[in-house]
Amino acid sequence: MTITSETAKYMLFAFSALVYSILMFVLYMKKKKVMTLENILCVVFFICLIFQLIVNNSNFLITKSELFSRITKQLHNSLFILWGGLVTLYFIVTVSKENPGYIAFKDSPKKPYFMSLIKKYIIFLICVWIPALFLPQTPGEDGLYMVSHGIAPTYCYAVFGIFIVSWFILFFKAPKEIKKRIMPMTYVLFIGVIGAVIQIFLPHLYITCAITALATHIIYLSIANPDLNMIEDLNMAREGVERANKAKSEFLSNMTHEIRTPLNAIVGFSEALSEEEMSAENKEDVEIINNSAVNLLDIVNGILDISKIDSGKLEVTKSTYILNKLINEVIVVANKRKGEKPIEIKANVNKDLPQVLNGDAIKVRTILTSILSNAVKYTESGKVTIDVDGYVKEDKIRLIINIEDSGKGIKKETLPTLFTSYELGEKSGTIEGSGLGVALTKKLVELMGGKIHVKSGEGVGTSFIIGIDQDIIAKTSNEVEGIYSEELEIYDLSGKKILVVDDNGVNLKVAKRLLKEYKIEVDLAESGQECIDKVKTNKYDLIMMDDFMPVMDGPTTLTNLKQIEGFNIPVIALTANSESDSKSKYVGLGFNNYLAKPIVKEELNKELKEFLV
Repeated sequence: MTITSETAKYMLFAFSALVYSILMFVLYMKKKKVMTLENILCVVFFICLIFQLIVNNSNFLITKSELFSRITKQLHNSLFILWGGLVTLYFIVTVSKENPGYIAFKDSPKKPYFMSLIKKYIIFLICVWIPALFLPQTPGEDGLYMVSHGIAPTYCYAVFGIFIVSWFILFFKAPKEIKKRIMPMTYVLFIGVIGAVIQIFLPHLYITCAITALATHIIYLSIANPDLNMIEDLNMAREGVERANKAKSEFLSNMTHEIRTPLNAIVGFSEALSEEEMSAENKEDVEIINNSAVNLLDIVNGILDISKIDSGKLEVTKSTYILNKLINEVIVVANKRKGEKPIEIKANVNKDLPQVLNGDAIKVRTILTSILSNAVKYTESGKVTIDVDGYVKEDKIRLIINIEDSGKGIKKETLPTLFTSYELGEKSGTIEGSGLGVALTKKLVELMGGKIHVKSGEGVGTSFIIGIDQDIIAKTSNEVEGIYSEELEIYDLSGKKILVVDDNGVNLKVAKRLLKEYKIEVDLAESGQECIDKVKTNKYDLIMMDDFMPVMDGPTTLTNLKQIEGFNIPVIALTANSESDSKSKYVGLGFNNYLAKPIVKEELNKELKEFLV
């Protein structure tokens, strides 16, 4: 066996392609991958390519035997057709609508379909492959078949040309999302066409093996690469999670709206009934109903807020507030929730702290209310204290708030999972509830850049220490007169007239009942159009309007109202979708303010004072 410089020149492409293909195949087999049908076919045509390259190199090495040269050339031609057929099958599977994606073929629900397809295709491939083994061919000038002519090579080029045309058809008929994935197939098409043309017109170059090798590696490095497939799989999973999160958020939003509507009736009527003359037993029952409804509302709000935090949709919305006033509000709520329990709830606020601050007052109030309510819930008797201190640095203050109770305490083994969403902690053997309160509190604290720490022991009570940074607006406020006033001033609004608009008859009845003690004249409308008609024929001092109504919602109704000549009535939105940025949202829509459902009497009182007193 003598390798001449001419032979070496011809071998360059084929031998380099063989070495590179073996290395790439070893790398491919070592990669972790799901053995989908695509990957199985990729392995098969990789093996076919390697056999083709081995046969081709043998043809170069043994140059004396005419018989050997003819046999190896026939094998080369048949493997050339086989490779083209396998690649075509690979693309058929890839673009098929029945392809289940990245599922192992053995577990695929479409396995019977593809097995039937493969069997039929193999029969077709055998029919076009056999002639390449037996069709006659003419040797070259040297009497060998390294560069052959005649029927056999012409047949191979014709069959391969049909395969290339089928690749074009498969590519252009593929769905848009699949076409994006197999875009590198266009390179294979381009290389296949150029290579076939060169080989036909310059047969002595003998580059068919190099072309098939290059095409195989392009398929591997782009379409069939396990790493890329894994990334694609992760992208698909991420998109699925995003769709699920969106659906979950929409469901929770709708659920919140639907639950708030009956809760509005329960809270509203129970509060109204609690002020009526009745027996002590009945009064206690009404208070239980009211407290249960408020607790249910807290759970609903907690689920929604945790969902928004997890999806990154809950933001910090800053506003100016008075520290003592905020503490007073949470103390009032805690006193209401303790019921008849012999618990002393006391606040100690450092008198030297700046009073007018800027921060997310709604979230601060939610945090303190949640911890205080939890403390009251698990303290049967004794005291609950809230100590407020802080460190001032330039125009900022780090509030240090310690809420301590003398309740049952928390078991040591429960503390590590206390702040985990939906985990039920235990306070000395008692199930703690929904598992949302402290989990939400921690998320809200961290959302504002703060920290929360808990200290507890079974039977010795619990202490929550919260650190939150706030901006300082002013050192003192003339509005602060103390922090223990629980009296709610009910204004006499005789002579004033309010229009309440809501498509839910129960909500209208609740609003009318809550407004009854203000001696105000209340008119009702059950739709946006009825509201517009009444405004045109009546004089109102205030409109309270549901934002979510069929046919014509609140914002649309308000837009139409403002087109009425001389319209200047303040309009308050009634919404079951209360969020931290609700005020800016509704003011941006043209409302003067908003009230969240269920309507809290203190908030209603505040709005009536602002617009009617």
